[in-house]
Amino acid sequence: MSASSSGSSLARLLLLARAASRRRGAGSGEGGSCGIKRFLSSTATTTTTTTTTTTTTTTTAAANDEKSSSSKPRTGLGPLPERKPARPHVVVALSGGVDSAVAALLLRDSRSFSAVACVHASVWDGDDEERGFFSPTSSSSDPSPSCSATADAESAAAIARCLGLEMLKTEDAVSRYWLDVFEPFLEKYARGLTPNPDLGCNVSVKFGALLEAAEAAGGDVLATGHYARLRWRSRRGGGGERRKELFSSAAAKALGWEFGEEGEGGEECNGDEHQNGFPQLLRAKDRARDQSYFLASVGGAALSRCAFPIGGLTKEKVREIARGKSSSTSTSTASSSSSSSSSSSSLLAPLLAASARRSSAGICFVGRRRSFGDFMSQYVEPLPGEFVDVEEAWRRVRSLEEKRSESSVVAGSVGNDENGGDGDGNENKTFSSSSPLPPLRPLAPCRDILALTHGKRARLGGHEKPLYVAAKDMANSRALVARGRHHRALYCREVLLDPREESWVSGKAPRELIGEGKSSMRLEYKARYRQPPRPLTVERLRQRASSPASPAASPASSSAAANFEPSELFSPLLPRTPPQSATASTPAPLVARFDLPARAVTPGQAVVLYRGEVCLGCGGGVLVPGRSLLELGEGNEVEAEAVAAAEGEAAAGWE
Repeated sequence: MSASSSGSSLARLLLLARAASRRRGAGSGEGGSCGIKRFLSSTATTTTTTTTTTTTTTTTAAANDEKSSSSKPRTGLGPLPERKPARPHVVVALSGGVDSAVAALLLRDSRSFSAVACVHASVWDGDDEERGFFSPTSSSSDPSPSCSATADAESAAAIARCLGLEMLKTEDAVSRYWLDVFEPFLEKYARGLTPNPDLGCNVSVKFGALLEAAEAAGGDVLATGHYARLRWRSRRGGGGERRKELFSSAAAKALGWEFGEEGEGGEECNGDEHQNGFPQLLRAKDRARDQSYFLASVGGAALSRCAFPIGGLTKEKVREIARGKSSSTSTSTASSSSSSSSSSSSLLAPLLAASARRSSAGICFVGRRRSFGDFMSQYVEPLPGEFVDVEEAWRRVRSLEEKRSESSVVAGSVGNDENGGDGDGNENKTFSSSSPLPPLRPLAPCRDILALTHGKRARLGGHEKPLYVAAKDMANSRALVARGRHHRALYCREVLLDPREESWVSGKAPRELIGEGKSSMRLEYKARYRQPPRPLTVERLRQRASSPASPAASPASSSAAANFEPSELFSPLLPRTPPQSATASTPAPLVARFDLPARAVTPGQAVVLYRGEVCLGCGGGVLVPGRSLLELGEGNEVEAEAVAAAEGEAAAGWE
């Protein structure tokens, strides 16, 4: 083993030892270190005796901790006070950026609260960055740390000092983030999916750990710098009247709360879904900055104790306030304006620094400057393979189907045969190890298939058209690439969603998706943060009843009755242990059917559902896309309207 490889392995083991320490001190969260264990097993035969001892100790500590860990993350403040507080106490979650800084400034200057305190959460260990553990090849003279955890904490503390607000101790959420967010992320990544950890971070940390910190400090409300809005309804048990009783109109306005009735804003109240006292989650006024996508998995119980003071402002307005070019209150008198001007001078330095900081982008623990693939290789072994033309692969699939069909006619049945039948006469047409494709001519070697993302550019030279990742054939270690940005293999009309990740702000699904028989609903969706909502129909699949003699139907097989056909290019990504039949806690999966073919809807990413400006929740992560336009044989080109929509998303910056 080379010296560089040995150093990389040692760095990984040091990270894992630190992870075991975090697990022992966490006291909560569910295990799930699939990616960690995969690495441990892959390095056990190549490390020295000392390294093996370290690995064994780490694995044992992690296993012991898993037995004592809780399966449900803690969320939410305590109950609302019985009486109206004279002046409520608000706690602001300061990230160190301009958005939360301005939220704190607006709340302080509203003079509607008895106290405005601040809290900051640390979710990533900056010590690892400084020691270079995440970049074993970096030199001591140029470690190039990308994680901004330390800088964020320092910025948050400086902002609180200059605003004259109490900064509560920094909440150490590293263990919770590792257990609840990062380990599930690793497990999905190792299966070839492209999950987004930000939704889980909001549930577990920002509206979990920070809510608890606010409660411990005596806070009535936790405010954040998210670009989103909350609306309370006065009828149908919407909680609006209760909020008006407990908070003054000035306090509610400063918190950004809105009050409305059914039908306002173009959307109708759906049955009794808001009779639980939870607010509605609305898109931000600044549509380009709207962050409701990332909040879709946060439950209404947590949102009912939160506020988004800048949800009605644009990003430019927020920056103007931070620079002192706009009054922080809209009703200040001449005398108060003079006082505010004097105050702004003292605040100028930290707020200017915050306003000058670049908006956060990408995954927080990776940062902007670091290679995603290089970072992930520290936790999950890379999967080398080869790039293959998707059209050639599809021709081979069709050829294989024809041979299977001929074989089934001769044999009279394909159930449980060597071609992968399911026992019911349905062929298992997947790129699986049981029915491998014939050899394909590779275009080039691929260093790590796991690091590729569906729809992104594959940097291969020497081709007339640029190549884009169309699918990952995990079973055969192949990355299927399409020639051209709008190749038919990159578009599909429907996707199957994972019911285990389904989450609704109101606490339950809309009634249209609960009833017996055909359950469907017309809504809008976002499959990515910056994507504008687009129309679709979501339909609840009816699972086939399972018997003791047969296992529960998989999503692919159960969807056959509802006319959902999974893509032949992605079928291997279906979980080996499929969701069980619908239960009270896990419903039958949803199928999202798009009005326009959608480009690069990526397995693992969340599909968030909207009705007008109301974010209803997350329909689930993408299990597998439906058949691509290439597989459906729909012409030689993608329809112009779908191409225009994809180009609009690219211009918005999602790529």
